[in-house]
Amino acid sequence: MVDSRDSKWKFILSLMMISILFENLTIANILGGALKFHHIVAILGIILCVFDGKLFINIKEFFISFFAILIPLLPLHRIKDSQEFFKTYLIYVLFILFLLLCFKKLKNAFRSNYSFFYNFFVIIIEFAVLFGILQFIFNNAFDLSSLNNIFGDLEFQKLNPGIVQGFRRANSIYHEPSYFGWICCLGLTLLLYDKNNFVKHKVLRYCLILAGVAVSFSTAAYFVTVVLIISFFFLQENKLVTVVGMVSFLLIFLIFWNFAGISDVFNKVYTVRSEGTSSYERFVSPFKYVINTFQHYPLFGRGMGQEGKIDLVGTVGRYDSVNNSIFGVFVVFGTTALFYIVLYFRTFFKYAKNDKLSLIFLIMTFGMYLSTGAFLAFDTAIILIACLLTIREETLCYNYLPDMEGVY
Repeated sequence: MVDSRDSKWKFILSLMMISILFENLTIANILGGALKFHHIVAILGIILCVFDGKLFINIKEFFISFFAILIPLLPLHRIKDSQEFFKTYLIYVLFILFLLLCFKKLKNAFRSNYSFFYNFFVIIIEFAVLFGILQFIFNNAFDLSSLNNIFGDLEFQKLNPGIVQGFRRANSIYHEPSYFGWICCLGLTLLLYDKNNFVKHKVLRYCLILAGVAVSFSTAAYFVTVVLIISFFFLQENKLVTVVGMVSFLLIFLIFWNFAGISDVFNKVYTVRSEGTSSYERFVSPFKYVINTFQHYPLFGRGMGQEGKIDLVGTVGRYDSVNNSIFGVFVVFGTTALFYIVLYFRTFFKYAKNDKLSLIFLIMTFGMYLSTGAFLAFDTAIILIACLLTIREETLCYNYLPDMEGVY
């Protein structure tokens, strides 16, 4: 007989993964901020957890969560835009509570149906990839933009046409093509490291994912795809498979390089020192912002929602936003950002020695954070949670983010 509580958590877990496809679907506007589909899923999960009973929190878990919630309040006395702060802080607290109360139950539901949810994660990513490919075709073959903003205007579509080699880049349902490229790389990782063959018809699915990578025209996604595939063949026990696989892939890649003209995509690396380019705004500009932040607010940072045009003290360049989460966390939290950085890396490194997927997902999520400033956004958190749940060989997150062992 199926436990009804277990069925409820399978349902919540399914909704959580589906919400990856509805990143920009706004249900309502509250305090000037968007209440989105994934926020509703988190609220449902927290309510279910509270009324589900058997809720016990150990001391370590309590203190980790307490400090995580307290740290953003430390610069509250000098916050200039209180509405922006509380809007961001409420979403952040929702994430902490969702992780604190629901993670173990989600993990149990995932592990008891590992094959199903592994496949489901891949299918969710494939839907996003398929949408991106259709968007690319509509934009370039038919000059139609009807698939660009199905959930409302995106900053990328409004400000940056993203023309590369005469083609308009695909961003799927995400806020920019680079983020879409990283989503494709996550799908490729799941296919390559599916040791138990949970996913069927892989050849077609490889083609779909690689097509998604191609139409994103993301330099980082191209580079990571090459590294992922070469690493996969290099780690094969059969050396003949290693040699044939690597040579074949490199030949195909070189053909694609020549015919698609993607050398210009990789040449964007050299624009990192040119102010106004995407590379500059993603790496150099945020780094300068961190330096200026530490000059003025070294201990607790600028505060949630106070980056960008809201606080112009010591800014350098165009700071409409911080387009790099690794630098952005130091802008927002100052020195206290180390608390989050340590938790993030130690979560993955704790089990990387036992599971290659842990290390691969660390690289994937780290790359995603480098490519977006949405480190406080719940949609990015949902993808991180889904990645953590997918790591199978060891039980994850018993001691970190926060300690999940004592949730019951």
